[in-house]
Amino acid sequence: MRALNLFPPISLYSDATSLLSVNSLLSVNKYGVMETETKETELKNKEMEASMRYSRTIQGSIMSGEHNLYKHFPESFLIDKPKDIVSGDFFWLKEVNSKIVIVVGDCTGHGVPAALLSVLGVSLLNQLVLEEEITDPAEILKKLSMRLKKTFHNSSTYAEGIDLAVCCIDVDSETITYEGALRPAYFISDQTLTILKGSRHAITGDNNHLYSNKTYKFKKGDMLYLFSDGFADQFGGIKNKKLLIKRFQNILLEISHGSMGRQMLTLEQFFMKWKSDMEQTDDIMIAGIKL
Repeated sequence: MRALNLFPPISLYSDATSLLSVNSLLSVNKYGVMETETKETELKNKEMEASMRYSRTIQGSIMSGEHNLYKHFPESFLIDKPKDIVSGDFFWLKEVNSKIVIVVGDCTGHGVPAALLSVLGVSLLNQLVLEEEITDPAEILKKLSMRLKKTFHNSSTYAEGIDLAVCCIDVDSETITYEGALRPAYFISDQTLTILKGSRHAITGDNNHLYSNKTYKFKKGDMLYLFSDGFADQFGGIKNKKLLIKRFQNILLEISHGSMGRQMLTLEQFFMKWKSDMEQTDDIMIAGIKL
């Protein structure tokens, strides 16, 4: 008896199938559709991820803000959660002439473009504060905007900007001098939250806005929070809506009396519960400082 040929000749397969590499991997995507991914593509993805993680390490070494934070304010915390591996949010802290300048920056977008902008922002801050010894927040923002204009030769990049919260803390006089570029900060004393309001103008290459400072008194044990907008802008909850700034303020009021570790843990747990299985919306940076 002649054996039955259960498999058609190779020539009967479609051209697409016959061209598949022997190294191809068959998988099902989230829509239930069969798709192929070659080992070469998988290797390139792993190499790209490794490169991004190394870039994150370099970015972190340039910032070095976390180390300085704990050095000057042992009772503090820093939440740094990039949407992708590298981040457009950054924390920066330096001491100059007995004054401590603290900055939280939120660059346009996220991922690699925002990360590049954050490195530029930190480089300019080092020039202004460390080399030129400028500690006045309004002056820092004004000159930072001017330096960005000189840096961006192409006017189309002017839309790329940085939102900044800038504090200058004078421990001797127990004062906070503050100005922000589209970023507020929160100050909590005796269970009362005060919004340190900033300007409505971000730092961009075409910004000629004149910034102005506000000064606040503090006492030992008061709390200061600087942050990007990523936490409050996260979608989630039962109705899949933004967390919003009012809810963020209420959480801070509830936890402000606790230890730094407990505050950080509570914020992270609340965020993860709110986000649930939703994708993270944006980079997140929150600095909590006990004065």
